[in-house]
Amino acid sequence: FQREDPTLRVAPNTETREFVIQGMGELHLEIYLERLRREYAVDTVVGKPTVNYREIITEKVTFDYTWKIQSGGAGQYALVRGYIEPLEVDLATDAGEKNEFKSTCKADEITENLQKSFQNYFLRTIFGNGPIIN
Repeated sequence: FQREDPTLRVAPNTETREFVIQGMGELHLEIYLERLRREYAVDTVVGKPTVNYREIITEKVTFDYTWKIQSGGAGQYALVRGYIEPLEVDLATDAGEKNEFKSTCKADEITENLQKSFQNYFLRTIFGNGPIIN
């Protein structure tokens, strides 16, 4: 089906041992599921369709954040100031950088931990089912 229709995508999910079918809408998917039943005698179990949202950074925003770790003693903290701004990305073709992280931290031992924490924090989306890009 993918050869005849480039808007239809089928991909295996190794964790759930299922195949995920992506298309242009519910009717589009129903047509191919019916064809699977009719032409190949393949019975399918279909879950509720979901929409994969894309969240994008549209303007420069500054932040001021205190990062704290309490590990039994006095704890550690770091005051982090920075900004988030959009990158040049062609959303129609998905070309360009997805995300880019730069650090000017002078203490090498916390740079890696801070960067991982911020990447995890900033890549969380409001809708929760797709990455933040740009």
